[in-house]
Amino acid sequence: NVYSLHLSSMKSIGLLYFLILGLSSAGEDAFKIVGPIGADFPTVQAAIDAVPADNDSQKLFLIQPGAYFGHTVINKPHVTLHGSGPATLLTYNLGQAMPGEDGQPLGWQGAAALLVTADDTRIENLTIENTYGKGMQAQACSVVADRVAFSRCRIMGWQDTLKIDSGRMYFE
Repeated sequence: NVYSLHLSSMKSIGLLYFLILGLSSAGEDAFKIVGPIGADFPTVQAAIDAVPADNDSQKLFLIQPGAYFGHTVINKPHVTLHGSGPATLLTYNLGQAMPGEDGQPLGWQGAAALLVTADDTRIENLTIENTYGKGMQAQACSVVADRVAFSRCRIMGWQDTLKIDSGRMYFE
């Protein structure tokens, strides 16, 4: 089936990262898989939440194709999200003036499909979108971190699609 074939290729990509870059320390998995089938985590946020707050080693998450809906926050350093191409989609649909759980406006950080607040982050080979549409600012991606790299990513939204508040970024 197509998922088992894809899972096999994702494991090959993870092994390649491990061999070339030496991403894991002894006794630790080189990568974890995110997705609905045969994965270590069902959502991208669950994978990020599993990383220790004081993380000092590279964590690689291979993300299976599919739509991952919600506000994803990378707040742990040294995290790499590696998608399976444009069909790997981090998506959300809120505008920044919409009220949050506390009744206050979400703001540009709360409405983003992807918010990066941790240094030394890589986002590769995926699509990030906010589908809110016309009416108010709705960032697909907001960054408040240093040394963040985006490679082969599609970033889509209606207004203010990408907000870089601080730090150094690399886009390829």
